[in-house]
Amino acid sequence: MIPEDKSKYDTVLKHLTSLCPKAFAKEFCPSYDGEEVSLFSESLSISERKTDRVIALKREQPCLFHSEFEKSVSDMSKRAFEYFSLLYIKYDIIPIPVVLFLEGTEKDGWREFELTTGNMRIVHFRYYAVFLSSHNYNDYLNKEAGLAPLALLMNVPLERRKEVFAKCVDKIKHECSGKFRDDLLRITALFADLKWGNPSWIESSIDISLLKESDMIMELVREAEKRAKKEGMLKEAKDLALEGLKERFGDITPELQKMVQTTKDRKILQAIIMKSIKGCDLNEITSMFCHLED
Repeated sequence: MIPEDKSKYDTVLKHLTSLCPKAFAKEFCPSYDGEEVSLFSESLSISERKTDRVIALKREQPCLFHSEFEKSVSDMSKRAFEYFSLLYIKYDIIPIPVVLFLEGTEKDGWREFELTTGNMRIVHFRYYAVFLSSHNYNDYLNKEAGLAPLALLMNVPLERRKEVFAKCVDKIKHECSGKFRDDLLRITALFADLKWGNPSWIESSIDISLLKESDMIMELVREAEKRAKKEGMLKEAKDLALEGLKERFGDITPELQKMVQTTKDRKILQAIIMKSIKGCDLNEITSMFCHLED
C-alpha cells in the first residue's frame, strides 16, 4: 500500500519524468504520435496547488501533456478539470490531462466529469486514467531503462521483490551510463524504500553513497523539513485553540474537541483562538467547522 503521505512519491516521480520525458509521453499520453518532447519550462502554481509534471509535445499546433501522480481516485475528476482549466487559461494551449494512480485495480481509460444545472450540461470533460498497480511489472523490466523503476510501484509478490529489484538495477547498469544511470539507480532504490519499507538487500545491489548527496535527495530532505515544520505549527495551533476554548467555556464536548484535533486548516484554528479571546458562543465556533465541511 502507498503511505498516506504521497509527496515523496510525487518528488521521485517528477524526477523520473524529468529524466525521461519522451518515454513517459510514449508510454502514457493517449495521443502521442512519435513527436519530439521537452519539459515545459514553467510549473503551474496558483493558490496552494501545483501541477506535477507538464511536457510539451512539438506539433504544428502546440500541445501540453500534463501528468498528475495521485494515490487514489477520490475526487480526482474535478481536480483534473481544474488543472486543465488553469493550464489552458494561463498558456492558451490545450493540455492532454493524464493521471497516474499509484493504487487501484481498474483498467486504464478515459474518465468523465460533468457540470450541469437543471437539464443543461455546462461542462463535459475527460481525462485519461492510468492505474500503475494494475500493470504487469514484468512488462516494465523489458521496456526502456527509464521506465523500469516503475515496476517497483506495481503489485510485486513479496517473494519476487528482491529478484525484480535486482533485474531493474542490472538493466539500468547495462543500458545506461554516467549521471543518467546514477539518477535512475537512486530512483529505483527510493521506490523500493518507499513501497517495500527499506529492505536490507538494497545496499547489496546499489552503492549506498548514491543516496547521500543528489538534488533529488536534497529536495526530499527540504520537503520533509517543511512538512515537519508545518505539522509542528498545526499541532501548536490546535493546542492553543483547545486551551482557549476550555478557558472560555470550561469543559467542551468530545465532538468539538474532535473537530479541533482533526482539522488541517490553520486559519480556522487561528480564528477560534481569536474568538476565544474576544468572546463568542459555542454555536459560532461549531458553525465555523460546518462551513468548512460544506
